[in-house]
Amino acid sequence: MEASIFAVLSAVASDPILGLIILLCLGATVVNGATDAPNAIATVVGTRAMSPTAAIVMAAVCNFIGLVLITAVSTAVASTIFGMVDFGGDNHAALVALAAAMVAIIVWGVVAWAFGLPTSQ
Repeated sequence: MEASIFAVLSAVASDPILGLIILLCLGATVVNGATDAPNAIATVVGTRAMSPTAAIVMAAVCNFIGLVLITAVSTAVASTIFGMVDFGGDNHAALVALAAAMVAIIVWGVVAWAFGLPTSQ
């Protein structure tokens, strides 16, 4: 399997829903970062244990380290989740299900934020 920008663009050209899913994944990532990062540093900033700048730097570094570490297990997690649902070899149905999941994450994150509910997507 080739992992290059050209391979992704080719796959998006052959199945446009893949492009939508990429945008939805980016949207879910933005919503998750915008709602979780403030919750993660609110206590240390509110109690003045850390300055806001130091807390933001710490959150950014820790989030990056978490992203790097999760890539080591992400294929195992993806394989497990993929094995839980049988789409009968229908890749389009699997992509539609993934799109629905991303929309649910975005909607839940935005609604919870609007009502001031603490969450962790």
